[in-house]
Amino acid sequence: MICSGRLNLETTEQFKAEVKKLAADHTIIDADMAAVDNVDSSGLGSLLGTYISAKNQGCDLRLIHVNPHLKDLLNMTHLSSVLHVES
Repeated sequence: MICSGRLNLETTEQFKAEVKKLAADHTIIDADMAAVDNVDSSGLGSLLGTYISAKNQGCDLRLIHVNPHLKDLLNMTHLSSVLHVES
């Protein structure tokens, strides 16, 4: 799944819905985050909540091609120790 633009209060529901739909039929979802240029606190919360929801459905949500800015945010908030993050 390719993500782009902003992950914020306005877009988190779309992200969650897409992952939920894919998780029903997959055991692994790779979310390509290279084109995500802005993430706010709602977006960070959504990443965690969506990750947990996918796990509960038996699916592993992996964040791949994470851009440096998002990787820094995930490190600062210690979410990188919880989420599956690949550069």
